[in-house]
Amino acid sequence: MKKIVVVATLLLSWSQAHALDVYIGTIETRNGKAHLIRCDLVKNEYILTDVDKSANGPVKRLMDKFGKQKPPIYAEVIGDYQEKDGKNILVAKAIQNIKQGKSCHLL
Repeated sequence: MKKIVVVATLLLSWSQAHALDVYIGTIETRNGKAHLIRCDLVKNEYILTDVDKSANGPVKRLMDKFGKQKPPIYAEVIGDYQEKDGKNILVAKAIQNIKQGKSCHLL
């Protein structure tokens, strides 16, 4: 119940112009960037970025703590999808339920 309230609060606090969603997957680091491999049939991949790149946002905190850890690292990202130069980007508002050694992929 607490998780639902947190997610609802985050969704309501974000501007109406942004479509936040919850993206569940595993985190991998490539070329110094965090990537979310979504737990869906086709394993959609997103580059994670913070809303404010100069601040200590959720992606920076994730990379500081888990950036050198071996995958899998399970996480739930609340973010806004964008496409830039043909790449899938998730602008992260929050990252929660991070678990080292857990995967949601069946294969």
